[in-house]
Amino acid sequence: MIQHLKRPQKNFLLAIILILLADIMLAAQAVFVKLSSTYLSTNFICFARSFVNLVMLIFWVVFAASAPKFSQLFQSDYKKKHFLRSGAGVAALYCFYYGINEMSLSSGTLLYYTFPIFVPLVSRLWLRVQIIPRMWWGIGVAFMGILFIFRPGSGLFEPVAFIPLLGAVFGAIAVVSMRTLHFSDPWEKIMAYYFTASVVVTALVVLFTADFTQEIFNVKSVLFVTLAGVFAALFQVFLTLASKWAPVRFLSPFIYISFI
Repeated sequence: MIQHLKRPQKNFLLAIILILLADIMLAAQAVFVKLSSTYLSTNFICFARSFVNLVMLIFWVVFAASAPKFSQLFQSDYKKKHFLRSGAGVAALYCFYYGINEMSLSSGTLLYYTFPIFVPLVSRLWLRVQIIPRMWWGIGVAFMGILFIFRPGSGLFEPVAFIPLLGAVFGAIAVVSMRTLHFSDPWEKIMAYYFTASVVVTALVVLFTADFTQEIFNVKSVLFVTLAGVFAALFQVFLTLASKWAPVRFLSPFIYISFI
């Protein structure tokens, strides 16, 4: 499906550095989302996070000389892939935030971080990328390791646990589609589609479901949700850039460092 496109140049060392930075940002985002949940609903946190992301991207596009012009951000020959990446990303966002708000921070985070396991499966089903035999062993070992850390019986099989797990599947779809988009578009365009879709979807959800009388707006809540948005944006940027310089199946195991 993508064989006719020019493949991005590979730089594994740079990709590892970027994915490690993404790990730190992802972990920090989870912490501030959890702190925000004391004051704000999951739906409002999702909207605020997405709004901060879009504002940061706009500032970058306006002031960075290397960024595409604002009028060119949505010009792409691969809009369907952008919509797929954006839709999967928004779905993963909701599942992740809901999971860490309804479960313990470590439990919800760990379940969402299983998405590297699904990356080779998504690549196989969608892009027809061959899964070498030893990778099946790796997937099996990773799954057993998660069960070992999670200690079955401490809430792993509660119904709510399937929400962040579903988010992991959506996250894998988003990451794989993001890699394919690097064959054609710069990272700013990928983020523009995703952040815009996130703002539109989360704003509609808040508009029709939120009870603003239940939201607690004070210095702490605004600070926490803003920081969640800042770290979320930095995570997306570092992850997107890392996937430009190395295949997703190579990078995905490094995501587990975020849990540590």
